[in-house]
Amino acid sequence: MVSTAKHIGIDHMLLSGGEPLTCPDINKIIEKIHQCNVYLQITTNGSLLNKINNPQFIDGINISLHSTDLITHKTLTGQNFALPSIIQNIEYISKYKSIKKKINVVALKSLTISQQNLKQLLNLCIDYNADLKIIELLDKDPNYPYNQDLTTIITALVSFAVTAVLGYIVIP
Repeated sequence: MVSTAKHIGIDHMLLSGGEPLTCPDINKIIEKIHQCNVYLQITTNGSLLNKINNPQFIDGINISLHSTDLITHKTLTGQNFALPSIIQNIEYISKYKSIKKKINVVALKSLTISQQNLKQLLNLCIDYNADLKIIELLDKDPNYPYNQDLTTIITALVSFAVTAVLGYIVIP
């Protein structure tokens, strides 16, 4: 199937949906995509990255991680055990410099928008050379003023990024 896709001009594949790394044949699939010289990107929760036999065959990894705080992570995912292993797996995968890494964050009004959480996520991205991507801003209240939170997010991220690069605090 991969060679047919390559033959008709498809040169980029994204494995996602549920958790693709739970597929029993995931390593065979990754190897076949690599053999066909197709760009491979995987979206994952990060908990099983250490099960990949040949990470160097992957071109990009999107890791869904909404907090580095154990309590917030458990609240969002229902998983108490997974966060430490996800952080270890991000460190593990970072050894492969050719892999483009992205941390996907769903911003939730009261949980992930805090400046402390944003700072921790940005620091994680800096430490492991990953991009931070805010993929959605969610709240249960349909009348919630999202623009206010977007301004807060952008201001905080710019401030933290400049601080990390320059080594001193920038007050917006």
